[in-house]
Formats: sequence, structure tokens, C-alpha cells
Amino acid sequence: MRPFLCIFPALPCTTGMGCRTPTQTIIPLFPALRPPLTLKTSNTNCKSRKLPRVCPAPTMRASSIFLAIFTAAASANHRITLRNNCAFGVGLTLSNFPHQGVDYTGPAIPDIPAKTSHDIIVPTRWNGRICDRPPNSGCQNDCFGGIAFGQAPCSMTEWTFDSANIGGQTDYDISNIQGYSVPQQIIPDSGCSVVTCTSVNCPCNQAYRPGDISGTCGGTGPVDQASRVCGSSGYTVVYCP
Repeated sequence: MRPFLCIFPALPCTTGMGCRTPTQTIIPLFPALRPPLTLKTSNTNCKSRKLPRVCPAPTMRASSIFLAIFTAAASANHRITLRNNCAFGVGLTLSNFPHQGVDYTGPAIPDIPAKTSHDIIVPTRWNGRICDRPPNSGCQNDCFGGIAFGQAPCSMTEWTFDSANIGGQTDYDISNIQGYSVPQQIIPDSGCSVVTCTSVNCPCNQAYRPGDISGTCGGTGPVDQASRVCGSSGYTVVYCP
């Protein structure tokens, strides 16, 4: 395999053409003008002019390691545990709305009996919501229903995984904008901020309030104070915490 020319900043050279370790062949930048030279020197620090140096191509092993790391990072899915601590079963809907990330294409979430839990695996960069699905709420349709459509309310959690806007971390929140229907809590695995809402009037820094599409607690607070950011790979949503 022929060596190729690569540029390393601030790497000067004693020969005027490039430098490497002792007793190695220097490949001139213009091979047609002069043949390769074999140079012996004990000075491997190259304390002269800053010129391009010749370096070998990456080995197959290094390339394979890089590919494996890249592939693993690209396939880092996330687990969400849905834990029902209520005395009654809960029905849930997962929606990919607003469809700005990688869609979840797995099975629908089954009804979760009282005092049990269910895990789902969402893909990296998933952006969507998981909402309570009370009878006659209409919330099975992308979690749109509740007070905005004159139907029974439905609480939800909202997720933006691996967002480039926040350094690859995840944005999460509890939203009662479509109405309050069940107490909820989000617990990241890695010890980030826990958010909890157990009433229709829970604090604005814990959940978006019913009808508050501005995200400002009815105009009385900063925008999106209910939202949190975390780099955790897994989360637990507790119903009736």
C-alpha cells in the first residue's frame, strides 16, 4: 500500500521535506524530481520548519475499531419503563408526533394492570409522547383530545431523545395541556431531575398546565420551566407515584 500525504499542524521538520522516526524512508512531495531518501537521525522532535509530513494509511484494525464504535453509538436505543402504581389499570398511547425524529415502529403499548409495569424500547433520536388514554378521550389519535377537542382529558409525557440542540441529551416533561387525567412522575436512571405531578394544579416547574399552549404557566413564568434535560439512557414513568 502506498503512503499518502497528510497534514499535521505544528509538526516541523529538519530535512525540509518531512520527518518520521529514525531510519525511515522520506517520500518527497514531488517524486519525479528526486528519489526517496533514507535518513538516520536521533532527533525525532523536528525542531525546524513547519512542513507537511508523510504518514502511513490507517491500519485495518484501527478502521474496524472506529466502525464498531460508530455502529454501537448509532444503535443506542432507549428503555422507558411504564410503572402503574395505581389501584386501577391504565391504557396508554404512544405517538410519534410531531414526527421530527426517528419514529417508533414497535408494538402498541398494552393496557397495564394495577401494580405492574411494562418496558418499551424506543430508537435513538425518538421524538414523541406517551399519553394516558381514558375512555372517550380521543387521545389514541396522536394524543390529541382532551379539553382542546371537547373530550375527556388525557395527561401525557413528552420526549425528545438525543437532541443535537442540547448536545445529544434528552428533553422530557409532563404535559397536562390536553387536560389532567392521572398522576405522573418521570425518573431518569442516571440521577437527573425527577418531575412529579399529582394534581391538576401541580407547580408549573413540574408540568405544563391544562390549556397552557404558551408554556409560560399562563403567562406568569418563564417559558418551558417544566422541561428537563438529561443524558440518561433509560427512564421510568410512574403512574400514581
